[in-house]
This record gives sequence, structure tokens and C-alpha cells, in this order.
Amino acid sequence: GVFNRVLELLKSMDTAKEVEMLQKNRALGNPKHHRQVLDLFEEIRQELADIIYMWAAQSGLPRGPTVSLIGYLRTLKTEEDANGTI
Repeated sequence: GVFNRVLELLKSMDTAKEVEMLQKNRALGNPKHHRQVLDLFEEIRQELADIIYMWAAQSGLPRGPTVSLIGYLRTLKTEEDANGTI
């Protein structure tokens, strides 16, 4: 269940929603603090993605989690520079 939990956390992380909530509650300070918070969210997101990658590389993924991961990857928006598709 750990893999599914990590994937769910990755899916549920929405930086825009979190920043909106922080701004609504006046929890974001100056631009420097705002940047630090955004960087922290991106680091957490990257660590969760690294966990999934390392798990898959070390032990392989069963069919169910693989299908879930592919489904999640299909929903992601790519950067404008990216030209790969899933």
C-alpha cells in the first residue's frame, strides 16, 4: 500500500491550491518567502517522484500500480519545451 499512498500524495499535490489557501489565510509573506514556499513544494513533489522511480527500478511494478502510474502520467501537462508524449 505504500506505493499507492505515495502516488496518491503526488496526485493530490496542487501547488496552485496550496498557494491560494496560504494567501487567503495571509500565511505568505514577502516575495522571498513566497519563493521559498514554492521551492519547498517542488522539492517535496520531486522527492515523491524519486520514490516512485527508485521503487520501480529496484523491484519492478505489478500491473495495477503500473496502470495507475501511466494514468497519472497521462493527466500531467508537459512543459512547452517537451516534445514527448505518453
